[in-house]
Amino acid sequence: MTKTISLLITIIFAGNIFAQEIATFTDKRDGEIYKTVKIGNQVWMAENIRYKANEGHYFIYKTNKETNIKNGYLYNWTTAQKVCPTDWKLPSENDFKSLINYYKNDKGKNATFKSITSNNNNSFSALLSGYRDYKGFVHKDKFSLFWSSTDITDEHAWLLSIEKKKKKVWTHPYHTKGVACSIRCLKDE
Repeated sequence: MTKTISLLITIIFAGNIFAQEIATFTDKRDGEIYKTVKIGNQVWMAENIRYKANEGHYFIYKTNKETNIKNGYLYNWTTAQKVCPTDWKLPSENDFKSLINYYKNDKGKNATFKSITSNNNNSFSALLSGYRDYKGFVHKDKFSLFWSSTDITDEHAWLLSIEKKKKKVWTHPYHTKGVACSIRCLKDE
């Protein structure tokens, strides 16, 4: 039996009021427990997915167990299509745009970056997990790339990108589907 605990939090940030519902979700496939958060009308996993798929291409940093749990696996695009649990989905480009637009209501310079990367219990809590390309793991603690379900060509798909140096959050069709990126699942409603 899956037990979900919810808490409604009202946040006042930069003069705006944001009500967010915090909960947990247990993935029945492997027993992993994920924090979830309601942001606007969307319910997101507030952690990178850590599902070890039965097949496909995925990678994990080999530092220590705590880092592995925190950063989750990095998946290529094809594998990313299969890793969200039942009733959850890989977000589309438009789902990511809705998330960004929700945070754009914040006032002040770099508010969207700060809101999305805020490491507290009531936000998206994006980690700068880098990604993995043909050279290996790159840009950890500088970038984070999250796959979307929206593809463009046989070789490219849309991503949510987060860059620390420029304090920028945006969607774009930059990397090939063979690059391994993080995954955040969205409740499929």
